[in-house]
Amino acid sequence: MDWNIIGNLAQAVGTIAVVISLLYLARQMRQGTATARAAAYQSFAEQQGALTIAFLADPRLTSVFHRVVVKRESMTTFDDLDKTAATMMCVLQARIYDTMYRQVRDGILKPEDLNLLANITYLTSPAWRDAWPRVSHAFSPDFVAYFNERHGAATAELFNAENKPLG
Repeated sequence: MDWNIIGNLAQAVGTIAVVISLLYLARQMRQGTATARAAAYQSFAEQQGALTIAFLADPRLTSVFHRVVVKRESMTTFDDLDKTAATMMCVLQARIYDTMYRQVRDGILKPEDLNLLANITYLTSPAWRDAWPRVSHAFSPDFVAYFNERHGAATAELFNAENKPLG
């Protein structure tokens, strides 16, 4: 048998094996991305559920939630304890939003997935406008810049990427 033919056959088999391996890897990557997306959505649902359960478990927190979300009161009408609860509600919701923002930035979620949080009415409430300028300092400058650009009308004052007031 001619060694050139054997060599050419071996090259062809090797090329086919590489193509099959690449197709398999692409499939695995798609499955990995789908798994990461599903885990991110599950995490969002669990975090929102935990936040809701925490506020429903305590009548006072339920009252704060009702005043912030349903009645849309400003925190200026709250006593100190209720202001603290409303501010913590803001921090927790913003932390969930920040996590999803990072997952979009890292390519795990799609940009439109942020609409799950962006459209929550709490983000436009007077209590949120009261709390955001204070709590935004606990977040990364890139998230604060994103949030202020997207929800600028929801804040009492806009902050730049260094968490300093604009204008």
